[in-house]
Amino acid sequence: MSNTKIDSLTFDCRRGSSCSNLTFEYKLYDSSGTQVDAFSDTTGGHVDGARPHHFDVKTDSAQPIDSRSSRFETDPTCHD
Repeated sequence: MSNTKIDSLTFDCRRGSSCSNLTFEYKLYDSSGTQVDAFSDTTGGHVDGARPHHFDVKTDSAQPIDSRSSRFETDPTCHD
């Protein structure tokens, strides 16, 4: 494959408590475990505690995610 662009991330999460302004930092890794990219949310969202939430994060098309990425980790921050 060539000219591959990753322009979104999809994941599910569940928090123990509600948060009215939850954001994430994303760290992306290649298949050998080396971090190849990172970015942060610019808009937060409300989540209810103890319920699963589905996230479909779109990235800036001018700065697509590094195509070597094979997995990602999220670091959530509640800004209540």
